[in-house]
Amino acid sequence: MQQVLLLILVGILGFLLGALVVWLWGERERRSAAAGEPTAPPSKTETASSTAAPSRQPPFSDASHVFVTRLWRDRSTGQLLVEVDGMLHATPDTLTDEQRQRLCTAAETWSLWLGLHSPNPPVSPPPPAPPSVFTVPIETLITPPAEPPREGSIVEQIDAILQELLATSPYADRRVRLVEEPQHGVVVWVGLERYGSIDDVPDEGIRALIQEAVRRWEG
Repeated sequence: MQQVLLLILVGILGFLLGALVVWLWGERERRSAAAGEPTAPPSKTETASSTAAPSRQPPFSDASHVFVTRLWRDRSTGQLLVEVDGMLHATPDTLTDEQRQRLCTAAETWSLWLGLHSPNPPVSPPPPAPPSVFTVPIETLITPPAEPPREGSIVEQIDAILQELLATSPYADRRVRLVEEPQHGVVVWVGLERYGSIDDVPDEGIRALIQEAVRRWEG
């Protein structure tokens, strides 16, 4: 009877000892993995697949990248929404001019990035157009007057004719003058606005009156 109990005790101790060895071995493996032991080198298949995969950029940072836009699509209607500067826009009508220009530049760059079209070939600039009669200095349009000579300078004489035309025109209440400046030549004053040539005057009617004054002086 004592031998049987002894055998049972030895068996229990052996089982406990084996379990302890297995537990210690597992702990050693976990500590080795946590300490950063070198892992087995990747197989040839893994190396080939990683080489063939397209390269991707690391995460961006605000210091090195600028947010441009974000695209959203309505789940119920399928409508495309564009997020710009923290606001969603359903149509480009709500964009500012600066935002619209920024998106146009980004769209063109994105099309090139996707390979949808190639960059436009450089276009040679067109030959310069001959100068318009309305952009050259007034002096070049004027033929020296015949005898007898008129009083005042050429610009003053044309301005006098212009004042007569203005008096009977819809611009009678507007102050329009032709003035000759020593450093800039002939300039046109419309109210408090100064223009370097006749062609720079934005009002078409006033431009026509000045041109008529020049024609009458020449005639």
